[in-house]
Amino acid sequence: MEQSAKLPKVFEPSPPLKRWSFCSESIFHLQSKTMPFLHYHQEMEVGLCVSGSGTLQLEGRSIAFEAGDVQVVLPLQQHYNVSELPNTVWHFISFTPGKLKSPHIKPEPEFLEELTRSCRTSGVFTAAEHPELVRMLTSLALSAVRNPTSAYDEDRLLLQTLDVLVKLGTLDSDQPVPDRTDLPTDKIMPGLILLSRAIQAGKSVTIADMAKACHFSQSHFRKLFLEAM
Repeated sequence: MEQSAKLPKVFEPSPPLKRWSFCSESIFHLQSKTMPFLHYHQEMEVGLCVSGSGTLQLEGRSIAFEAGDVQVVLPLQQHYNVSELPNTVWHFISFTPGKLKSPHIKPEPEFLEELTRSCRTSGVFTAAEHPELVRMLTSLALSAVRNPTSAYDEDRLLLQTLDVLVKLGTLDSDQPVPDRTDLPTDKIMPGLILLSRAIQAGKSVTIADMAKACHFSQSHFRKLFLEAM
């Protein structure tokens, strides 16, 4: 990370899409044989594999995926996707479950809190094993990447998102969700964002750059980075 040479691209993101107020959606073309970038974030991430195949690395688990599969990554779960084919394309949607609302629909905070607590299942889901969930997530992903055509499209998208969360809350999981709320992630977030953008652009970033973005010394940044990551 201290070198200035260009790094291979991990993925090619679409231009920023800002159609919706409660979620962000993006299209990623994963490159084969790439450098994996283990990361986590405070939003829930759901995705649809449109084409290709590869592996999701999630909290120490290695889960294969192929076109038509969907994936769910809960907040604060460490993960990354590795592509096996050069034409692997994902549609991703990210949102904070406790902050879901649209112009005309504002769920009660207590309802969202309970809904968030009930969602404990993550990973890759196939149509053969979870046909209803795959159908719902596929519809959600395809709806999110379309341009809105009416004033109520965001309301419809919100209802689809809530339906997905309700469905996830009914699935049993033996995978514990880690609690990282006590880690100093927020303190080093400017550095993590700088690193993420550099990797997406195929560039490198130094420890000094990341520490400067956080207004820390290099030694203090290294300490916080190791604790958080």
